[in-house]
Amino acid sequence: FNQCFGVLGVLDRLHGTDALFRTKKAYARYIMMLSFIPAREAFPEPVKKAF
Repeated sequence: FNQCFGVLGVLDRLHGTDALFRTKKAYARYIMMLSFIPAREAFPEPVKKAF
């Protein structure tokens, strides 16, 4: 296998197998927030255009 080397993600960072995840918007939400603002409000999804 080539990713998910541990529960906390420390080993993935060490081995560099989380590079794809770090490029995603979900990575910004993954960081622990120390406020009462929901992550979806702090990091909103881009608005998709309707046809």
